[in-house]
Amino acid sequence: MIPTRGASRAAARDAAPLAGDQPGNRALLKLLPKLPEAILLALTAIYVLEVVTVLPIQYIANAAHDDALFIRLAESIKAGHWLGTYNNVTLAKGPGLSLWIAITTSLWLPLRLSEFGLYLAATWVLVRALRLIGWASWPLLALSAALVLHPVMIVSLGRVGREAIYTPLALLVLALLTLHVAVRDAPLKRRIACAAGLGAALAYFWITREEGLWVVPGLALGLVGVVALGWAAGARGWPWVGREMLVMITIGAVSVLSVLCVAMVNKAYYGVAEIVEFKDQAFLDAYGALQRIQHDHWRQHLLVPQEVLHRAYEVSPALRETQPAFEGPVLGWTGHGCLAFGITPFGGRCWCG
Repeated sequence: MIPTRGASRAAARDAAPLAGDQPGNRALLKLLPKLPEAILLALTAIYVLEVVTVLPIQYIANAAHDDALFIRLAESIKAGHWLGTYNNVTLAKGPGLSLWIAITTSLWLPLRLSEFGLYLAATWVLVRALRLIGWASWPLLALSAALVLHPVMIVSLGRVGREAIYTPLALLVLALLTLHVAVRDAPLKRRIACAAGLGAALAYFWITREEGLWVVPGLALGLVGVVALGWAAGARGWPWVGREMLVMITIGAVSVLSVLCVAMVNKAYYGVAEIVEFKDQAFLDAYGALQRIQHDHWRQHLLVPQEVLHRAYEVSPALRETQPAFEGPVLGWTGHGCLAFGITPFGGRCWCG
């Protein structure tokens, strides 16, 4: 039987490779799942060029408790003297930013570029973790664009301040916690590596500012959630319990030991085993004692008015030694606090918080 022309064309189509099997199409199909990351990279390049390399960093040289302090401590670290000569502001703020400035400038990296690079790295880890969990490409693209183009980093990068790395570090902790959830069924080595990264990020976050406690409830919820998901999936037995305990111990050990290392260095140099002196028990006891004194006219945010201080001077020789400090040039700071809270203090002076 002689085949017809239509039958010949049908046979030719059947013999030809499918469109998806063409080399060019196969490459395109492989690229599609990575489209959010590719677009994120393009947005990053534009953002870095337009913002990071154009806008200047504001450095307030006479900000002895902020910009100037961070730079001075960074220079001391680079010189090998840790935080330098001890004075009333040496341990006033965590050394996270000063360490960051010392490391990045030693590597000849522009400060703004390094800060934004940390933010981009945290964004990338979060996007990859959400992809592993099962998020679709376009929601990931929307999230990537929202994070990369968010104006918070423009504000944070405008000055030499801790917010420029504190925001990326907070995002990195969230991203690594999400990754910890995403790899809960992965091999133990991969989970340990993720746990160590989470512990290190948490430690650096902790030594950067003083109010890091706010991240603990969410972190605990995520860690408990991983165990709950494993239990719900039918994981049982001592081997599973041992693996989960090892992962938890890794997170805790890396974070706690890293913070303790910084505290021990402070102990060796300055005799204070704390990241900042505001958390030293002696300071907390003294501050609490002052706040327990009854006010003649109690007002919100007016923690220790002058009347309370003078009452305490009369009964405490130790506090009386600090009177020149409380009533010296430092009184200029009290005006900022009172102005911020709209307080007109009795006697014209106060300590607001």
